[in-house]
Amino acid sequence: MTEQLYWIIQIATLIIFAVMVLGSLREARGIGAIAMQTWREAIRKKTLWLVMLFAVVLIASTTFVQAAGADVVKEERRLRVMLEISFRVMSLFTILCAIFLTSFSLPSDISQRQIFTLLSKPISRWGLLTGKILGFCLLSFVMLVMMAVFTVLTLKITSGRAPAEVKERLLGAREIVRPATFKLMAWRNAQVMKQGVQITMRPEILRGSMFRFNTGPQDKLPGEKEVPVRFRFQHFRNSEGEMRYREEELTNAHIVFDLIEPLSKERKRMTIPLNPENGISEVFKVNRSFFTSNSFGIEVIRIAPETRNVGSTRFLREGETGQWEFKHLKRSALEVDGQAVGDKHVTVQVQFRIVSRGGHYAGSKKTELRFYYDMPEEKRKTVVVKVRDARVTTMNIPSEAIDKTGKLVLKLENPLRTAYFYGYDNQQYGVALLSRPNSFEFNVFKAVVMMSFQVILLVVVTVSASTFLSWPITALTSLFVYFCGSIINFIGEMIAAGEKSGSFLGNQAHDHGHAAGEGLTLFDKLITAVLQLLRLIMPDMTQFSPLSLIGQGYSVSLSELVRSFGYMCIFATIALAIGWSIFRRRSVD
Repeated sequence: MTEQLYWIIQIATLIIFAVMVLGSLREARGIGAIAMQTWREAIRKKTLWLVMLFAVVLIASTTFVQAAGADVVKEERRLRVMLEISFRVMSLFTILCAIFLTSFSLPSDISQRQIFTLLSKPISRWGLLTGKILGFCLLSFVMLVMMAVFTVLTLKITSGRAPAEVKERLLGAREIVRPATFKLMAWRNAQVMKQGVQITMRPEILRGSMFRFNTGPQDKLPGEKEVPVRFRFQHFRNSEGEMRYREEELTNAHIVFDLIEPLSKERKRMTIPLNPENGISEVFKVNRSFFTSNSFGIEVIRIAPETRNVGSTRFLREGETGQWEFKHLKRSALEVDGQAVGDKHVTVQVQFRIVSRGGHYAGSKKTELRFYYDMPEEKRKTVVVKVRDARVTTMNIPSEAIDKTGKLVLKLENPLRTAYFYGYDNQQYGVALLSRPNSFEFNVFKAVVMMSFQVILLVVVTVSASTFLSWPITALTSLFVYFCGSIINFIGEMIAAGEKSGSFLGNQAHDHGHAAGEGLTLFDKLITAVLQLLRLIMPDMTQFSPLSLIGQGYSVSLSELVRSFGYMCIFATIALAIGWSIFRRRSVD
């Protein structure tokens, strides 16, 4: 699903969802009565309280968790395990209670003829479904809040003996501040030919990247006042990583860049057409005033057609420097007091993929990264941090590195003849800032809200399915949706692996006879079709999991809540529309 199509569906379902909510306001009193009746019936069930008691016992048992390592590492691991287990218990037991109680409610009313009593009141079938959903959503939210309160109390009591830095890191609820812009600065060797200077580059470079091209000191530049130059790009790829483009995209291939005068820093913008078949540009002339010591610099503004790497991760190679620029920062929101008096610093999070020159990931081996930043009225400062491949590491820099306009620039230089390349995507991998610690209790509440969106979705699916299925089949259907949604990423990986190898069964189809081979091939296609269908229609339950944030001590942001709510609305609206369209025509006699 493309991003544009996703947003179209998102907006359409939000409009439909808003219409459903506004339509329900006409029966607000009746819906409220059904919701309260559903609530009272649910809390009278002893099974609910037994499940709650079992969940509380499991959360309390996390206090006996032990971890290996030094004191600081040991306490951090122990608290992280407690957090993860507690939130998984909260989510799992609330979902199980919601599914089984909801799946039994409407079929029970129909089989015991209580549906006639409900429909005799001034309420429509739509209001009945909405009231059931509202009642069970309220019950599930109260369950989550009760278990969350017990979890917070348990963690507060248990973390009393933990070091202050561990509590600040895990229970600090810090927000992640991403850089506003990223620039790649690099030195490139240029080849001097009879026709002029030829520059070879990769087409998947980012906008704003800056390059300085060098020719050999013994090379004589052609031309007297102007030097002929041309670009040669490697293979173009479209946004899907494929080599081909539509014809209309190919006709407008070009590069836009600024020539930078070395002394005055004046710029001259140029637009040079590209031949998309061989990636070679037309020859253009560069005034010798832009050259210094047989080199000249440019800043890339745009390359058309837009290209990217086959993978989303780019690598900082030898001789390249990555520059992350943060803007509009507020020191008061980022500054953390150090151990020394007056020592105020900013916490920087570092996470990279580290690959050797041979293409192998570094694994657990530590690598030194050398970052640079500027202090007011001082020379460039350096901070060295040791990192592991794909591991999160933090470092501290003085808060004075943020200037009066709220700007902070961090540079990472990968020297020549380096042993490793550093992978970044400026989302998961790269550099980010962490805010000051916030309220852990409020962060847990936001995590509960995010998890409640998942429960609301499953309640809607269960109520909709119960309009035409018996309660055991309804419960199994909802559990199947929950299970498939929880492993949706694994299903995607299976599909990708099958496409890469050409078959889920490998060479087994060719190792058997002709008839058996055709049968295995057909079975392989059937598996692929089923997996693709599941990935298309099943909701991704990881969209509602706050563990990746709260387990690392990060704050659940408002944007994450809005994204989860919008994602829930898509599937909840579709499920509710299907359930109501069936229930409004169903005979309950």
